[in-house]
Amino acid sequence: MYSPSFRMLDRGDGGNQLAEKLLEFKDCSSDAIVLGISPGGMITASNIASELGLPLDMLYVNKIETEEDLYSMSPNIVMGAVSETGHYSLNQEVYSSSGISTAKLQEILESDKNRALKSVKQFRGSRQLHLANKT
Repeated sequence: MYSPSFRMLDRGDGGNQLAEKLLEFKDCSSDAIVLGISPGGMITASNIASELGLPLDMLYVNKIETEEDLYSMSPNIVMGAVSETGHYSLNQEVYSSSGISTAKLQEILESDKNRALKSVKQFRGSRQLHLANKT
Protein backbone atom coordinates (compact mmCIF):
# COMPACT_ATOMS: atom_id res chain seq x y z
CA MET A 1 0.00 0.00 0.00
CA TYR A 2 1.37 3.41 -0.93
CA SER A 3 1.93 5.74 1.95
CA PRO A 4 3.34 9.25 1.48
CA SER A 5 5.23 8.78 4.76
CA PHE A 6 7.13 5.81 3.33
CA ARG A 7 9.49 7.06 0.68
CA MET A 8 12.69 5.25 -0.06
CA LEU A 9 15.81 6.26 -1.92
CA ASP A 10 16.49 2.75 -3.20
CA ARG A 11 15.88 -0.89 -2.23
CA GLY A 12 18.56 -0.81 0.47
CA ASP A 13 17.00 2.24 2.07
CA GLY A 14 13.61 0.56 1.83
CA GLY A 15 15.01 -2.44 3.70
CA ASN A 16 16.43 -0.20 6.41
CA GLN A 17 13.12 1.60 6.85
CA LEU A 18 11.17 -1.66 6.95
CA ALA A 19 13.61 -3.09 9.50
CA GLU A 20 12.91 -0.11 11.78
CA LYS A 21 9.21 -0.95 11.64
CA LEU A 22 9.94 -4.62 12.45
CA LEU A 23 12.27 -4.09 15.43
CA GLU A 24 9.93 -6.07 17.70
CA PHE A 25 11.18 -9.17 15.85
CA LYS A 26 14.87 -8.41 16.46
CA ASP A 27 16.73 -11.50 17.62
CA CYS A 28 13.43 -13.33 18.01
CA SER A 29 13.10 -17.08 18.25
CA SER A 30 15.01 -19.46 16.06
CA ASP A 31 11.96 -20.17 13.92
CA ALA A 32 12.06 -16.75 12.20
CA ILE A 33 13.57 -16.18 8.76
CA VAL A 34 13.64 -13.31 6.28
CA LEU A 35 12.88 -14.34 2.69
CA GLY A 36 13.93 -12.15 -0.20
CA ILE A 37 12.28 -12.57 -3.56
CA SER A 38 15.07 -12.66 -6.10
CA PRO A 39 16.22 -11.14 -8.27
CA GLY A 40 15.02 -7.72 -7.11
CA GLY A 41 14.20 -8.10 -3.43
CA MET A 42 17.41 -9.49 -2.01
CA ILE A 43 18.96 -6.11 -1.16
CA THR A 44 15.87 -5.13 0.80
CA ALA A 45 15.65 -8.51 2.55
CA SER A 46 19.37 -8.56 3.32
CA ASN A 47 19.18 -5.23 5.11
CA ILE A 48 16.15 -6.38 7.11
CA ALA A 49 17.81 -9.70 8.09
CA SER A 50 21.01 -7.94 9.09
CA GLU A 51 19.28 -5.31 11.20
CA LEU A 52 17.01 -7.84 12.92
CA GLY A 53 19.69 -10.49 13.44
CA LEU A 54 17.70 -13.08 11.50
CA PRO A 55 18.77 -15.62 8.88
CA LEU A 56 18.25 -14.73 5.22
CA ASP A 57 17.14 -16.98 2.42
CA MET A 58 15.68 -16.45 -1.01
CA LEU A 59 12.77 -17.38 -3.19
CA TYR A 60 13.50 -17.04 -6.87
CA VAL A 61 10.62 -15.93 -9.08
CA ASN A 62 11.23 -14.77 -12.62
CA LYS A 63 8.81 -13.03 -14.93
CA ILE A 64 7.83 -14.79 -18.14
CA GLU A 65 7.88 -12.30 -20.97
CA THR A 66 6.52 -12.33 -24.47
CA GLU A 67 9.09 -12.03 -27.21
CA GLU A 68 10.08 -8.52 -28.17
CA ASP A 69 8.31 -7.06 -31.17
CA LEU A 70 11.27 -5.94 -33.27
CA TYR A 71 9.14 -3.86 -35.61
CA SER A 72 7.32 -1.73 -33.07
CA MET A 73 10.27 -1.58 -30.63
CA SER A 74 7.77 -2.09 -27.82
CA PRO A 75 9.04 -3.66 -24.63
CA ASN A 76 8.28 -7.25 -23.79
CA ILE A 77 5.00 -7.84 -22.02
CA VAL A 78 4.95 -9.95 -18.87
CA MET A 79 2.62 -12.91 -19.28
CA GLY A 80 3.39 -14.77 -16.07
CA ALA A 81 5.98 -15.88 -13.56
CA VAL A 82 8.04 -19.03 -12.93
CA SER A 83 9.68 -20.16 -9.69
CA GLU A 84 12.90 -22.03 -8.98
CA THR A 85 10.82 -25.22 -8.68
CA GLY A 86 9.43 -24.78 -12.18
CA HIS A 87 5.94 -23.93 -10.98
CA TYR A 88 4.47 -21.19 -13.10
CA SER A 89 1.44 -19.00 -13.48
CA LEU A 90 0.31 -17.52 -16.78
CA ASN A 91 -2.04 -14.75 -17.70
CA GLN A 92 -3.94 -16.80 -20.26
CA GLU A 93 -5.23 -13.75 -22.11
CA VAL A 94 -1.72 -12.37 -22.67
CA TYR A 95 -0.34 -15.82 -23.55
CA SER A 96 -3.14 -16.49 -26.04
CA SER A 97 -2.60 -13.17 -27.78
CA SER A 98 1.19 -13.51 -27.81
CA GLY A 99 1.34 -16.02 -30.65
CA ILE A 100 3.88 -18.08 -28.71
CA SER A 101 3.51 -21.79 -29.37
CA THR A 102 3.23 -24.38 -26.61
CA ALA A 103 6.66 -25.71 -27.61
CA LYS A 104 8.20 -22.21 -27.40
CA LEU A 105 6.52 -21.62 -24.03
CA GLN A 106 8.04 -24.86 -22.70
CA GLU A 107 11.44 -23.69 -23.98
CA ILE A 108 11.03 -20.34 -22.21
CA LEU A 109 9.93 -22.05 -18.99
CA GLU A 110 12.88 -24.45 -19.05
CA SER A 111 15.32 -21.61 -19.71
CA ASP A 112 13.84 -19.49 -16.90
CA LYS A 113 13.87 -22.45 -14.49
CA ASN A 114 17.54 -23.14 -15.30
CA ARG A 115 18.40 -19.48 -14.71
CA ALA A 116 16.56 -19.63 -11.39
CA LEU A 117 18.35 -22.82 -10.33
CA LYS A 118 21.72 -21.30 -11.18
CA SER A 119 20.97 -18.21 -9.11
CA VAL A 120 19.67 -20.29 -6.19
CA LYS A 121 22.74 -22.53 -6.30
CA GLN A 122 25.02 -19.47 -6.19
CA PHE A 123 23.15 -18.22 -3.10
CA ARG A 124 22.47 -21.49 -1.23
CA GLY A 125 25.05 -23.89 -2.57
CA SER A 126 23.71 -27.39 -1.95
CA ARG A 127 21.64 -26.28 1.06
CA GLN A 128 17.89 -26.73 0.64
CA LEU A 129 15.25 -24.21 1.66
CA HIS A 130 13.30 -25.53 4.65
CA LEU A 131 10.34 -23.45 5.75
CA ALA A 132 8.52 -25.97 7.94
CA ASN A 133 7.88 -24.44 11.37
CA LYS A 134 9.33 -21.08 10.26
CA THR A 135 7.78 -17.68 10.74
